[in-house]
Amino acid sequence: MMPLIQLTSVKGSYGTISDGERSGSISSNLGMAQSREQLTMDNTKDNNSMFKRPRGCYLSQAKAFGLVLLAVGAVVAAVLLTYHWTTCEDGGPLSQKSGGGKGLAKADKLYVRLPTNVKPLYYKVDLIPYVEEAKNFTIDGKVWIDIECLQATHKVTIHIKNITVVEESVKIYEVDEAELSPSVTEAVESVSPKKHEYDVPREFYNMTLPKSLEAGKVYRIYIQFRALLADSLGGFYRSSYKDMAANVTRYLGTTQFQATDARKAFPCFDEPQLKARFEISLARRVNMSSISNMNLNRTEPVEGMEGWLWDHYNISVPMSTYLVAFVVSDFENRVANRSLSKPEFRVWARKEAIEQAEYARDIGPRILTFYETYFDIEFPLPKQDMIALPDFGAGAMENWGLITYRETAMLYDPKVSSDLSKLRVATVIAHELAHMWYGNLVTMAWWSDLWLNEGFASYVEYIGVNHVHPDWKILEQFVADEMQYVFSLDALDSSHPIYIPVGHPEEISEIFDGISYAKGASIIRMMNHFLTEDTFRTGLASYLKKWKFNNTVQDDLWESLTEAAHHQTSLDPAITVKEIMDTWTLQKGFPVVHVERNYDANEPTATFTQTKFQLIKNETLTQGEYSTYKWWIPISYASINFNANFNRTKPSFWIKASDKAVTKPIDTNKQDWIIVNVQETGFYRVNYDLKNWGLLINQLRSNASVIHPINRGQLMDDALNLARASLLPYDLAFNVTQYLKNEEEYLPWESFFNAFHFISTMMSKSSSYGTFKKYMRDLVHKEYTRLGYEQNESDSLLQRLHRTNVVSWACKVDHKGCLESTTTLFSEWMNSSSPNTENPIPTNLKKVTYCTAIKMGGEKEWNFLWQRYLDGNVGSEKSTILTSLSCSRETWILNRYLTWSITENSGIRKQDTSIVLRSMAATSVGNYLTFNFVRDKWAKLKEFLGDGLSSLGPIVKSIAARLNTRFELNEMQQLRDRYQGELGAATRAVDQGIETATIQIQWMEENYPTIASWLEKAIQVGGESTTTGNSEL
Repeated sequence: MMPLIQLTSVKGSYGTISDGERSGSISSNLGMAQSREQLTMDNTKDNNSMFKRPRGCYLSQAKAFGLVLLAVGAVVAAVLLTYHWTTCEDGGPLSQKSGGGKGLAKADKLYVRLPTNVKPLYYKVDLIPYVEEAKNFTIDGKVWIDIECLQATHKVTIHIKNITVVEESVKIYEVDEAELSPSVTEAVESVSPKKHEYDVPREFYNMTLPKSLEAGKVYRIYIQFRALLADSLGGFYRSSYKDMAANVTRYLGTTQFQATDARKAFPCFDEPQLKARFEISLARRVNMSSISNMNLNRTEPVEGMEGWLWDHYNISVPMSTYLVAFVVSDFENRVANRSLSKPEFRVWARKEAIEQAEYARDIGPRILTFYETYFDIEFPLPKQDMIALPDFGAGAMENWGLITYRETAMLYDPKVSSDLSKLRVATVIAHELAHMWYGNLVTMAWWSDLWLNEGFASYVEYIGVNHVHPDWKILEQFVADEMQYVFSLDALDSSHPIYIPVGHPEEISEIFDGISYAKGASIIRMMNHFLTEDTFRTGLASYLKKWKFNNTVQDDLWESLTEAAHHQTSLDPAITVKEIMDTWTLQKGFPVVHVERNYDANEPTATFTQTKFQLIKNETLTQGEYSTYKWWIPISYASINFNANFNRTKPSFWIKASDKAVTKPIDTNKQDWIIVNVQETGFYRVNYDLKNWGLLINQLRSNASVIHPINRGQLMDDALNLARASLLPYDLAFNVTQYLKNEEEYLPWESFFNAFHFISTMMSKSSSYGTFKKYMRDLVHKEYTRLGYEQNESDSLLQRLHRTNVVSWACKVDHKGCLESTTTLFSEWMNSSSPNTENPIPTNLKKVTYCTAIKMGGEKEWNFLWQRYLDGNVGSEKSTILTSLSCSRETWILNRYLTWSITENSGIRKQDTSIVLRSMAATSVGNYLTFNFVRDKWAKLKEFLGDGLSSLGPIVKSIAARLNTRFELNEMQQLRDRYQGELGAATRAVDQGIETATIQIQWMEENYPTIASWLEKAIQVGGESTTTGNSEL
C-alpha cells in the first residue's frame, strides 16, 4: 500500500500451489512467524459422526438471498480487557505470555491473534451491495468457508467487525478435500453452533459447536450476514462523485482491506499468513459493472430481483484476505495495447476522467512485463485492473489483479497536471505492481515484517520507473526522496526498528510509516550495492520461487541472498547476509561514520569509527542503551586517485559490528580529499576531520563537477545535519553550501533545500528571519535568473523540477521578481472569461503561484481559487488547490477552512481532511490555528474520520515541526495527556511530535545566536542582489 503521507513527501518539498509450495502446513508457518501459546480450543477426540458430507439436497443461492434476514440481539457492548482467549474447553482465562516471539504485542496490550486450531482453504463470498440511498446503502451477504482442522476443537473463531450475523443461518458440515472448489450451496445435513459469542475488542466471532471437529478433516462453514456500505474508507465502503453533465451524485461500492478490514466485508480469518482461495460473486444493477481480483466467469440474472445481475468470478490463487478486492460502479474502462503485456490490462475511472488514465494505461503493462523479467517469474493472474477512486484513504492499494488508487495517484492530464504529478503517478503505479511479487506472491507471515512488503516495493518502484523513463534519472533521485527524508525520522529516540513486534490493529497501523517504507527501501538499495546487482537479483528470484504463494519472515530472505552471494563469491563465505542485515533491521537508528585521516604517515591512512547518530546528545542513552548499538557498515570511497568517476559502489572494506575502530590505507595524496559512501549507497552519515572538510569545500568552490552529483547532495545533507547534531560547527556547514551559487544540478540543490528547510522553519518566528531571507535571496538569485520563471519544454525532467524548487524558494523568501510574476499571472487568470479552461500559469509552477497569490491576497483571491476547486475535474489540480488555500494569512478564512474540512458536503472529501490540516499546520500563521483546532475538535475529528483516525499522526507531525518554545512543548504534552487513551494509531506520532519539539527547543537555545550572527556577517560581506516584497509564510 502507498500511504498518502508517502505520496505527499515525494520530492521532499511537501501493497494452483504447485512446485513452489512451502512444505508443511500453515501451522508450521505460524511456528516460524512467532513463538506463542497455541490457542486451540480443545483436544478432545469425540466421535464426529454428526458431521456428514452434503448429499445433494440444497437451497438455491437466489432463494437463500430472498429470505428476510432477521435482526440479531444486541452485540456484547464491552468485554473486559483482561479476558484472554483460552485453550480450555470451558473458556476460562489463559495468562498471556510476553516477549520472546515475533508478532507479539506488548504484555499489557490486548492479545488479538486467532487460535491456530483450524486454517482456511477456500472462501465462496456472495454479496448484494445496495449502492443507493433508497436501500440505505446496505449489504446482504453469504460466505462459505472451507477449513482444515489442525487440532481437535469444538470452538471455531473468525474475525468480524461491524457485521450482523444471522445466527440461525450458521451451519457447519464435513466435506471432502476434493470438493473444495465446486459451486457451493447450503447443505441439508449440517449442525448449528450451540453458542454464539462476540469478543468485540478482539473483533472475534466465536462459534461453540455441539461436537468437536476432528483433526485432519475438512469442514465447511456457512454464514449469512448483513452490513452497511458506510463512507468510512475501510472495508467494503461507498464512494461518490458528482456527474457534472447530469448534475447528479453517483455512488459506487469499493474496498480497502489492508491491514485488518476484510473482516468488515465478510466473516473471515483475517491474518496474512492464513492464505486461501477466493470465489467472489457480486450482484449489481444492469446499468453498473463490477470487477474483482480474478477475471469474470459468467453473468446471470439475480432470481427474484428484476434489473439485477450476478457477476461470478473465477477462483483466485491462494492469497491473504487483505488482498481481496471488488468494486461495483458505473465507471468506464480502457484496455491497454495487448502487445504490451501477456495478461489483459485495463484502467478504470469516472467517465469524465477516463481520458486522464491514458498515461497509466501506457506505462502499467510495460512495467508489469518488465517485472516479469526482472524477478524471473511470470505474473500468475490472467488480468490486471487498475481503478481510480474518488474516495480513497491511502494513496493506492496492491490488491492482486485489482489495484485501487486515489485519483491523484493514477490519473494525469498533461494540460493541467505538473511533472511532479506525472512522476508521482509513475512511481505509485510501479510501487503497486512491484507488490504483485513482493507482498502478494510472497507475503510476510505477520505484520511485524511489513517492511518485506513495503520496503521492497518502495525500492523496486524506482527500478520500474527507470525502465520506462530512463531519461528521468530517477535512480539518482532516490537519495533525496527516500534516504535523506527518512534520516530525520530515524534519528529520533522515538523511532523504531524496521522489524517491530505488533499485535493490535492500531499498532499495525502505526508502522505504515517512513521506517517501513523509506528506510526499508534504503537498506535494500544498500544490499543491492554491497552484494552487486547480479547476486541481488539471483537471490531475489530464488527467494520468490521458493516461497511463492506462501508466507515468510526476513530470515528466509537472508538465507536466499546468502546462498546466492556465497555461490557467486560476492560475500565472504564466513559472513552471512543475516549477520549483516540484522544490525540494520533489529535496532532503530543509523550510524555516523567518523573519518580521521593521518596526514603525516608515509602511506596515507584513515581511521574509521562508528557511533549512533543522535540529533541531541542524551548522555543516559549514549552511555547506556546506545553504547551497544553497532552496525556492519560497508565502506566505499572515492578520491582524485581512486574511483574518481564514483562508479565503484561495492565496499572496499567493512566496519564490523564488533570493531571499535578500523584503520585502513587510502589511495589519495595528502593534499587531496576523500569522500566516503560513494553515491550515498550506505545508510549512514559521514563526518570527516576538519582538514578533509576544508579540502572538500575548496574542491566545491573550484570545480564541483569533479564530485558526483549524488555525493554533492550528500555533502549538503550531511554537513547541515551534522551541525544540527552538534557534530560539526555551523559556520563550516554553511561554508560547504556557499558554492551553490555556481551549482546548476538538481540533486545538490534538492538536498540543500530539504536540509535548510529546518533552519528556515526554526527561524521563521525569530527576529532574524528577515536576515535569513536576505541571505537566501542572494543565494538563489543567480540560479533563479538563469532558469527563469517560464517553463521550457526542451528541458529535462530534473531541470524542470529544479526550476520548480528554485522558484518556490525565491517566492518563499520574497524575491521581488518571483512575487511579481506569480501575482501578475494569478491576476490574469482571475480576469479570464473562462478560468476553468484557460489557465496561463505554467503547470509546474501552479503550487507556488497559487500559494503566493493567496498569501498576498485576501478574500477575493481565496474565493476565486475555492471556486476553481469546486469546479475542477483533475484530482492533482484539486489537491494543489487544497494545499494552496492554506497559505492565506487571514485567520478568519483559515478558521473557516478548518471547519469546512470536517463538515459533510462542504466540498472537501473526507480523504482530503488530512491534506488541509497538514498543509495549514506547515505555515507560520496556520500552525497554531491547526494546533488549537485539533485540540478543541478532537471528539469531532474522531467521529468524522472514524477508521481514518490514523491520518491524525501526520497532522500532529506537521504541527510539531514548527514548535520550538517550552510553552508550545507543554501544550503538546497536554494534548497527549488529555487524550492518552484515545490516540490509537496516532500514539507514536504524538510521542515523536513531543520529541521533535524538545529537540527544536534545545537547537534554538544552542544554535540560534551563532546562526543569526553568521547570517548577519554573510549579508554584510555579500550584500544582496534583489529587492524584496513584504510577506511571510
